[in-house]
Amino acid sequence: MLNAYNVTYQNSYISEGLTLDYGFTNPIEKLNEIAELGVGSEFAIYDHQEILRDWFPNLGFHIFLSHSHKDKNLAIFIANQLYKHYGIKTFIDSQFWGYVDKAIFSINDEKSRSLTDKKYLDYDRCMRVASNFYLILSNALTDGIDACDSVWFLNTSNSLNATKDDNKFATFSPWIFTELNFSSRVRRQGHAKRSEIILEKAGSRAGLEANDSAIPQNVSIRYQTPLEHLLDVTDSSMTLITTGQVKASNHFYHVDRAFDHLDTIYRYLR
Repeated sequence: MLNAYNVTYQNSYISEGLTLDYGFTNPIEKLNEIAELGVGSEFAIYDHQEILRDWFPNLGFHIFLSHSHKDKNLAIFIANQLYKHYGIKTFIDSQFWGYVDKAIFSINDEKSRSLTDKKYLDYDRCMRVASNFYLILSNALTDGIDACDSVWFLNTSNSLNATKDDNKFATFSPWIFTELNFSSRVRRQGHAKRSEIILEKAGSRAGLEANDSAIPQNVSIRYQTPLEHLLDVTDSSMTLITTGQVKASNHFYHVDRAFDHLDTIYRYLR
């Protein structure tokens, strides 16, 4: 991660039910194939890397966009506009984390039944399934932040929904807290592709709920969230960016034009 931004952007004209213009494979069927219950209540995932490959396909994301699942349509709108105008791919965590609860339910429904009465689920087995998935996905989330060029936090009343009058920003979402906390500590470095581009130029001279619905609604934990490491981005700046008005000049010559546009956007946001 090279840069981190605090985005306060509202757009009341966004349609419901938006989908990303660049897709990924639904991993639930594959997860069921490689997830097995062992002896007793033990739960084993034989190859967690296989899960990560299916759940988080390598689509070359440039931006990690942290947001509340209630702002999913706004996040997808921003991602689609960045892709349309600049070729920038944004990791929309809710698009991926949205599958985790469905996968856990599906696996438990099939493989975590009580040995004495199939009408009921075995509590220990269900907890092992959930804890395995959430730990693996939490690690994948932090790896995604580290790999992306920048992190953008969509700061709304939905995401900082536990802020009180003590002026300490807070959220009820463990995923948003994890993302912001990690992004405040992660090493500052650019996307891995940047080094490849530099090498290509030298040789040729041519050149992200988490889904925050994971905790049951009758349990609320208030997480104080760090925002000091984020640079503020205004509505007016986001309007210019999402309408394609902040583009790189022709004299740039990166092999991957998305990085030209990213660097121009970064300079504009300073």
